[in-house]
Amino acid sequence: MFESLPNNVGKHYLIDIFEADREKLLFVDDMQELLEQIVETHGLTSLNSGYKQFQPFGASGFILLSESHISAHTWPEHNIVTLDIFSCEQIIDDQLLVKFLKEFYKTDIVELKVTVRGQRR
Repeated sequence: MFESLPNNVGKHYLIDIFEADREKLLFVDDMQELLEQIVETHGLTSLNSGYKQFQPFGASGFILLSESHISAHTWPEHNIVTLDIFSCEQIIDDQLLVKFLKEFYKTDIVELKVTVRGQRR
């Protein structure tokens, strides 16, 4: 017999960061530092990761989590970063995350949208 449908299966955090410190957007090393710090700060469990260095500049990366995934992409030519975090656990602290991103990228423009996933309309 099937269990009843859950209220939701997790939250998907969609983050756009504008006017970011360009130096932090250029190379994979900064991308890796960013994602690993988010995982550590929020008590997430890293399973695997992958990163891509673009030429001449720019980076993308992901970490597969026990709780789902986190990914980020940079556009140095526009000083923009996009970040996605999907977690089936309710452990992401929105305010702490935004504060960290503002400090990491030296900007005040961090737009966060949170979508509840697996919820029937």
